[in-house]
Amino acid sequence: MSLQTFDPHRVPVVAVDSGLPPVAPQQLTAQALRERFANPPQWTPELRREPKLDGRKPAKAAVLIPIVQRPEEPTVLLTERSSRLSTHSGQVAFPGGRVDPTDPNIAAAAMREAWEEVGLSADFIEVLGSLPTYTTITSFEVTPVVALVQPGFELTLNPYEVADAFEVPLQFLMNPAN
Repeated sequence: MSLQTFDPHRVPVVAVDSGLPPVAPQQLTAQALRERFANPPQWTPELRREPKLDGRKPAKAAVLIPIVQRPEEPTVLLTERSSRLSTHSGQVAFPGGRVDPTDPNIAAAAMREAWEEVGLSADFIEVLGSLPTYTTITSFEVTPVVALVQPGFELTLNPYEVADAFEVPLQFLMNPAN
């Protein structure tokens, strides 16, 4: 199945991790997340060796994991990539992309990409830190940047890159059964 015809709604769910407990809500508050990133645990990423499509050196990329501080409960802002894109079209994604030589750091690259894709202003963003990198099969070394986002922002989607933007409750995403 090629990426152009991949429909995530039609992929069968083979198994879920329902035996694992969800992350407790008190660990997902803004203050708990700030403390976690201020004193991160020792992390040894899983060893993953994705095959490279063309053997080239991975390009640096960054994605923003925007945790919106809604009064009811925190949510995560996600995008649906435009069907016009040549790669990964229609996929659900975090805002992000390739690091530019003019980006002062990874966090700046993630915020620039979020601004370019969905119009999320840096005025609403508090960067907490980053997660370990992941090298994709398409030769990108992606650094996830975790940030708190204050409500009140207005999104302006770049229709070439983004078909839709939506929010999912953080608690839902932090339950392995989901």
